[in-house]
Amino acid sequence: MEKNKPMAFVPATELLPRVVSGGRVSKKEEKKIQIQENNNSHTNLPTTNCTGETQPNLASLITQYVETLNQCSLRNLGYPTNQNFNYDALNPLFHFHLNNAGDPFQGSSFSLNSTPFEVSVLD
Repeated sequence: MEKNKPMAFVPATELLPRVVSGGRVSKKEEKKIQIQENNNSHTNLPTTNCTGETQPNLASLITQYVETLNQCSLRNLGYPTNQNFNYDALNPLFHFHLNNAGDPFQGSSFSLNSTPFEVSVLD
């Protein structure tokens, strides 16, 4: 796995919101712009190009998705998250489908879970 991969370059003009100078946008026009931006936000995602042949295109799909996430992370404001976390230590756990559905204090018949860790965090 490649470490310290440089992020994609995004021009400053793409990072800034639309600015209307010398006039006002009506509430109707503002809503129309917002709806249009929301509707078009998914069109640049690599999953929209998926045709059902997942295995042959998986590497390309993931690469495109990582590029999209890199661009989005440059605009990530307001929600406190740490994007500089090294998940290498957790890599062995990614080979299991862990399911923590339900109350961790009640137990579960599904043994592939991490409820002991969940309980230690909650206690």
